[in-house]
Amino acid sequence: MNSIACLILEDTISDQLDIELILQHYPMIDATYVNTPKSFLAAIKENDYQLYFMDIHVSSDITGVDLLASVRNTSAWVILNSSYLSDEYYEEYKKIDCRKYCISKPLNQFSVRTILDELVTQTTKNNSLGNSTEFIMVKQGDYLHKINIDSILYFESSGHLVYIKTKDAKYATYGSLKHYESLIQGKTFEKINRNVIINLLFVQKINIKEDFIEIDNSCFSLSRIQKKEFIEKFDRLILK
Repeated sequence: MNSIACLILEDTISDQLDIELILQHYPMIDATYVNTPKSFLAAIKENDYQLYFMDIHVSSDITGVDLLASVRNTSAWVILNSSYLSDEYYEEYKKIDCRKYCISKPLNQFSVRTILDELVTQTTKNNSLGNSTEFIMVKQGDYLHKINIDSILYFESSGHLVYIKTKDAKYATYGSLKHYESLIQGKTFEKINRNVIINLLFVQKINIKEDFIEIDNSCFSLSRIQKKEFIEKFDRLILK
């Protein structure tokens, strides 16, 4: 199977060794270790990771929870760990879109391996399906609609509904934006804020100053956090 890229933020050698001993059972997990917020941010700028081990208390100024806001891959799995778990992090923690687990130190090997086993199983299934999905099935009312992914202009979530706009129609279906995000991995889509994923091929205008994108004569806000990465990806696509 393809390797699973893993980034580990841990500033204590003994805790790094605990993680390393667990990962010895998972040769398919390709681990990178960092020990400061600065090195973590530099690593995620250069590479995309499917798995993160995050020490909550890495410095006096910033926490592992704070750093998660910089992770772009919302389908990533995150194992947060600390010797001093506290409810004070919950409000920020619950906003993070990634699949999250919180574990006390010292790490319980059984708990961590249970999580990793599930990740490996899911990754194996996804790899067996490949990235050749060309259609998605969308339930609307009593009907299932078969929609060509390349015809989709954007996905927009609102409450418990996800709106899917194509060139010819607009569908409303119950579900999560994260579900559809996982189905379009490797395609020409980019998440521009918490509620909207757009097809870069259908962008009409980008307002750099006021941070909005026009597509299908509709305007969507562009998150300042994701602005730089979006512009770079859009430029690369256009210059191909």
